[in-house]
Amino acid sequence: MIRAGKELYRNHKELIQKFSLFLLSSGTSFVLDILLFQGFITILKGRLDSYVIISTVLARILSSLYNYTINRIFVFRDSQSVNKTVYKYYILCVCQMMASALSVDGLYRLTNLPETFVKIGVDCVLCVLSFYIQRRFVFSDAQKDS
Repeated sequence: MIRAGKELYRNHKELIQKFSLFLLSSGTSFVLDILLFQGFITILKGRLDSYVIISTVLARILSSLYNYTINRIFVFRDSQSVNKTVYKYYILCVCQMMASALSVDGLYRLTNLPETFVKIGVDCVLCVLSFYIQRRFVFSDAQKDS
């Protein structure tokens, strides 16, 4: 079993290292996103009916700026101009933000669990999907060079 694990690591070392860096980057972005989300929830709850969606959008806009920069420089080591990758990243970001906002809002209404708890679960699933999309679509030229 240990030998199989070592062989698996050797065969997929680059992917495992890149995914580990992505998880670290995503983790810090996630913490920032959750803190911002909770702050916006605190401010907007009771004032707007769509406070969950608005809080998700505002938090994601701010945390995505940080996430794009970290992923571009440290995770995917992309040397392309920002112009070549930023629009692809934000297409993904908007889709992911909409999926998160609608899923969190819907699951919150169905379960009545705390909004932040629901968001953590939803965004964990979306994180894994985001890695593969960024690797194959957003920063794909950087992958060809490595």
